[in-house]
Amino acid sequence: MTTLRIVSLNLGWQLSAEHKRMQRRVLLDTDSDLVVLQEARRLDLVPELLEGFSWCEHSLSPSTHPAVLGIAIFGRNGVERLDRHQLAPSAFENEEVYPELARWFHERHLGLDLRLPGGAALRVLGAHATPGSSEGPGTPTGRLGVGPRKAWFHTRVARWIADWTGPYVLALDANTPRRETLDPAATEFHIPISLDGTGQRGEDVLLGEPPLRPHRARDLWRAWLDSAPGRSLRDGVPAEGPLAQSHHTGGRWYRYDHLWATPELVPEAMAYRYDEAVSDHARIEARLALGPSRAFSATDR
Repeated sequence: MTTLRIVSLNLGWQLSAEHKRMQRRVLLDTDSDLVVLQEARRLDLVPELLEGFSWCEHSLSPSTHPAVLGIAIFGRNGVERLDRHQLAPSAFENEEVYPELARWFHERHLGLDLRLPGGAALRVLGAHATPGSSEGPGTPTGRLGVGPRKAWFHTRVARWIADWTGPYVLALDANTPRRETLDPAATEFHIPISLDGTGQRGEDVLLGEPPLRPHRARDLWRAWLDSAPGRSLRDGVPAEGPLAQSHHTGGRWYRYDHLWATPELVPEAMAYRYDEAVSDHARIEARLALGPSRAFSATDR
């Protein structure tokens, strides 16, 4: 059995220099094997975050504008990076998703194949859904907004990973659900597929219940709450939710930050840790056990 220690954190693009110093300290202290960061600017702009890690892959190219937000994945402790995977902007573009927004969706996800110590193969996908309240890309006078177009990101990513047959982990800021309780069937999304008259896009295509969800990954926090070690945390979940406090906005708490994985990966330890001195989002820390599995093949790419 192979174990992987992983951290997922939204850095918060508007936070102060002191927040950034605390983030660096936290990332060093966790001694994680893998870190997935959302709202990460080009890494040449924040090189101090790399301290203590062996390598980094970023969804943004070195020529990307410094204000653009992307995904960064750091590794160490013998975890090797192999192939990277990223949907092209054209994969998101359609009658609703205009080219500039499709570029945003492209920049806010990154998949990476890994080889763990001992030889086990694994894929990690970092992702960050654009808030529906965003004005979108472009100049102030030409912005078309995001709104319900946001759910095309969830839908396209869900259909993409549905074809992956090897083990994988999904670490993301989904900006959803709107409401959740211990009953997964009662989860309410900001933009469910039921609001789309064509039945084409919805946040629940990525994070909902089958059969809407086409991929094999499961919510690791729910799995942890259902386990014997996580039972005390489950007992403390408020009846009205959320299952964990990961982001506070509009006067209430949401669990916008998620860690999902295929059944080959089982949480041995897991926690949401919110510290306003670090970020406006909680970081997720987990130790995952990876059972026997096959490597990814060319057909998964």
